[in-house]
Amino acid sequence: SWNNYYLAELYTLQYSSDGGQNWTELVTSNSYVQLSGLSDNTTYVWQVMASCQADDSNNSSFVAGESFTTIAQCATPANPAATNILIDRATLVWDVVPGANHYNLRFRESGSDDWLTLTYLPSNVRTIYNLDSDVTYEFEVQSSCDGNNSNLSAWTSTVTFTTVGCAAPTDIYANQIATDRATLNWTPSAGASFYNIRFRAVGDSEWINLTSGGSSRTIYGLTIDTDYEWEISANCVSTESNWVSSTFSTTAGCVQVSNMNVSDITENSSVISWDPVPGVSYYRVRHQVKFGPWGGAGVFTNTIETSIAKTGLEADTEYEWQVLTVCPGGENSGFTPKYYYSTLNNARIEGVIVDMNVYPNPTTNEVNLHFVSEELQDVTIKVVDAFGKQVFVDDRTNFVGEYTKAVALGEYAKGVYFLQITTKDNMFYEQIIVK
Repeated sequence: SWNNYYLAELYTLQYSSDGGQNWTELVTSNSYVQLSGLSDNTTYVWQVMASCQADDSNNSSFVAGESFTTIAQCATPANPAATNILIDRATLVWDVVPGANHYNLRFRESGSDDWLTLTYLPSNVRTIYNLDSDVTYEFEVQSSCDGNNSNLSAWTSTVTFTTVGCAAPTDIYANQIATDRATLNWTPSAGASFYNIRFRAVGDSEWINLTSGGSSRTIYGLTIDTDYEWEISANCVSTESNWVSSTFSTTAGCVQVSNMNVSDITENSSVISWDPVPGVSYYRVRHQVKFGPWGGAGVFTNTIETSIAKTGLEADTEYEWQVLTVCPGGENSGFTPKYYYSTLNNARIEGVIVDMNVYPNPTTNEVNLHFVSEELQDVTIKVVDAFGKQVFVDDRTNFVGEYTKAVALGEYAKGVYFLQITTKDNMFYEQIIVK
């Protein structure tokens, strides 16, 4: 701008970005001009001339104005990207622009004509919400180097991203299956709020519907020895996944226990144990002296545990025991076959068998058996497992003197074994532990 001369009818303005070598000229009747289309971060010189006649017949000389430099245009943000993309949201990021006062962001569903614009964002990170799942979006960002959005950068190139779809659960299976129940399991889906479950007996037309917020659900009231099918889908608030399916069958009845074992045997105590059976209500254990009556005080024990410590036993005595499982609804597996074991008797009988020794004990493989027979007699040497099965036997007729024998037990299962030395009138025991 310049001072207005009262006789002037027109003014001629010239401005140059190369020091006056090339001029751009404007004619105006005002005492000011607003220039546009200038280059950013550039120094301009300018001059103005007054014309007192419209036909340029009476012009003043050009008068130079004070040079000026345009400000640098705000830089366009670099490296725009979408991160942490979920079902209904995404975090948009870009590099910080030095000197930026704030940022403007616009986004839309790909293919849409309308942008949703967010202005005056103070940082280079912004999470946007309420997006639709499995939909492609695009966004652009620009920087502003002043507080009134007058020095704006160009918009970045368009960046696209796709929100996560509502994925179906994976790794679905049933376990803890009993006669009337089963537990359904799955690996959760990212972003799922809860899960829809439906099941039915194979061949039925009607589904039974359930929901669950976790990664498993136990279903009850099933029919014994029946094939079932079940399906599950994820609910992700605004949408649902497809259904995935699997099958299972309820058990035909209570299953007998397995891997029955006796450990920690002494002269008057032992521990009996077995593997757990899924879905049982409890176990009924029968334990008594071998060939004793079926019932009686202390013979039967009901327990939910898988081991029982027996005390108050008689030394050097054979016992028998068996277990049945009781399932929900009252049905049972029936008792297992009888298993036998003997309590220990480490007493030394003078003049018969002395210096009985087993070493190393415990052992991982070979064990050495040693004793001395002080009189001529028939002797049977056995090593048996906890159920009475022989793994070594040696019959000696008219034997007297020292006995030493190395027995390899490494090929047999780990657990408790017994050395049994039998003479005409006595039986001697020693416990062996194989690790």
